[in-house]
Amino acid sequence: MKNKSVTPLIELWIKQLNESGWCDITDHDVENLIREFSSLDSNHQNLIKEQAAFVQGLTAWHKQKVASLQLVIDKRDASISLGKGIPDIEAGSEKAKGVRIGIILPLTLLGKLPFSVDEDDDDGDQ
Repeated sequence: MKNKSVTPLIELWIKQLNESGWCDITDHDVENLIREFSSLDSNHQNLIKEQAAFVQGLTAWHKQKVASLQLVIDKRDASISLGKGIPDIEAGSEKAKGVRIGIILPLTLLGKLPFSVDEDDDDGDQ
């Protein structure tokens, strides 16, 4: 993520205002503006970082869930273990076929995420 400073923009804006004679801005005013805008810029960049972390977490969660469901579909010759003391479902049995059919629906619903993440995008614009 590029850290773009607002200071040059503020200084240019103030120079133009002072030259126009429209208003007279003191150095103290400039420092206050820079401090305020820098704070806003910092908050904005923190928000972008938080959003990026959320999107990365969501993408990883989605990828793991789809992979787990797809594994059950792909490994037809394997028994299905549900854990927690529940008996395994034997490969090729009617129950196993039913479980696999039942997995197709959530796999279809999860599908592909409606957005993509560009790892090279470093300015936060997605």
